[in-house]
Amino acid sequence: MYARVITVQWKVDQVEEAITFFRENVVPTLRQQLGFANTRLLVDHNTGKGMMVSVWQSEADLQASSNSGFLKAQLDHLSHFFATTPLIHHYEICVNA
Repeated sequence: MYARVITVQWKVDQVEEAITFFRENVVPTLRQQLGFANTRLLVDHNTGKGMMVSVWQSEADLQASSNSGFLKAQLDHLSHFFATTPLIHHYEICVNA
């Protein structure tokens, strides 16, 4: 399995709105993507720092979600909640307990 970790700095005054938007809009579209396994949204409410983590069945599925324009579209939808440009990293999940 593979994970995409997107580190974000949310606008502190819009953290709750960002969480709601992620839950109501991003999660349903993620569930429709081939190879999608699960997602997590991690947020520090005091600082606005956070991470969006999505887990994919294969590296090919993870890459397809980027190459198809899906990832860009989701980040564009969330962009008005970002205080800075998000950082995107990909990882192989080596232990899942």
